[in-house]
Amino acid sequence: MKTQILIVGGGPVGLYLQYRFLRLGFDSLLIEQRNGISHHSKSIGIHPVILESFAKCPTGSGSIADRWIDAGIKIRKGIAFWNQNRIGEVRFDAQRRKFDAQQRRFDFILALPQWETERVLEDAVLELNPESMLRGVKAISMEPSMHWKNTGEVVVQVRTETGAGQQVEARLQVEAGQQVAAGQQAGARQQFKKYQQEGTRQQSGEHHAGDDQQADTKSARETQIEIRAQLVIACDGKHGATREWLGISKTGVRYPDTYIMGDFDDHTSFGTDAAVYLHRDGLVESFPLPGEKRRWVVKTDSFCEEQPELLLRSLLEERLQQDPGSQNADRVSAFRVQHEIAAEFGRGRVFLAGDSAHVVSPIGGQGMNLGWLGADCLISEMMALQGVSEEVLSEPWLATLLSRYEKKHRKIALQVGKRAEWNMRIGRRESHKPWVEAILKSALRYRKTNQLLADLFTMRGLGSWPV
Repeated sequence: MKTQILIVGGGPVGLYLQYRFLRLGFDSLLIEQRNGISHHSKSIGIHPVILESFAKCPTGSGSIADRWIDAGIKIRKGIAFWNQNRIGEVRFDAQRRKFDAQQRRFDFILALPQWETERVLEDAVLELNPESMLRGVKAISMEPSMHWKNTGEVVVQVRTETGAGQQVEARLQVEAGQQVAAGQQAGARQQFKKYQQEGTRQQSGEHHAGDDQQADTKSARETQIEIRAQLVIACDGKHGATREWLGISKTGVRYPDTYIMGDFDDHTSFGTDAAVYLHRDGLVESFPLPGEKRRWVVKTDSFCEEQPELLLRSLLEERLQQDPGSQNADRVSAFRVQHEIAAEFGRGRVFLAGDSAHVVSPIGGQGMNLGWLGADCLISEMMALQGVSEEVLSEPWLATLLSRYEKKHRKIALQVGKRAEWNMRIGRRESHKPWVEAILKSALRYRKTNQLLADLFTMRGLGSWPV
């Protein structure tokens, strides 16, 4: 199988890159090892600078930004507490600031579960070309000699499961110049949709009788094929294998901070506002979600190995006298945080993007957005060099593209990492000092400093500000 661009990993960054490359007219293929979108919601915040970009991405029913907004919650205000005392608020809307027309349109942070974010992106990709994305396909190796030598392509060995078989067959027939009957194409697409639905059900944690037998059957039908691409973009995450195959190291730090998060029915009076408690015993964050839900994030003294929901409820009661309600919370999990960045953002014909290239602390909700900023950077540098010409995929243009992409985006990634670390440090117990409280109260009280805090939280000024 051949393609101009192969994207490895179908998360939010990989899906967005695939959408953009298809819109630009490239022959691009995305492979994702998961059978469906995971319903274990992780990131929930989409910042204004990202919405401004995605408003320019049309689909069959409005822009991608429009479809996200229809499904999400607009957060225009964050309320700050010191212990349980309200000390001020940060406004993201245009009420107290001068915004241009585009900024005024997106004067909020959008709260939307990541699975819904990915669903909209995947729908947009499939609208453009249903055969351009293959689920149940895992990259298992890359030819080392192809990464950097001027051979014109990278050879990737992948393993496919049975559900992707018809899609693979349809693409191979097209490549061979054969006429794919409309009925066969429709059948393949119908099977692909069915496979996606089954995969999504499995990823959401549902389990039914016969699933194990079906899994055994799928394993028995696994096949291995070869994909040749002029450019490979790895979006396979912080634990992905591509960076290791390239021999690229990473630097960074694992912070001592640990947290628990969970989604509950919303019994607060906050409405669509976010709330951040800088408590003497540790940070507590609260964000609205669609479906009258609310996410709670609580800092813990150590990583919770067992029964995180019980500890989450206990800590909310101790710190806020707050009962999150709901007999059963959704997607409760404990997590650690780290800041890592790859020594190189690619090598030869293989580029790194998203968490494959960099990981920042999730406190502040900037990691997924950073990945999209990197994707935009890569696309814009490609357009600046050769537009949509295929020449950009040849030497020496690819080397120049990688150099420009890495130079510009590394600066942004490091800056976002510092902002995310500040968001985390301010919630630590050792930061709970009277002088910190006094500074925060003053910053929230005055219009200019309040606006500065809002801009920092919403990722404005990246690349041009010193912080």
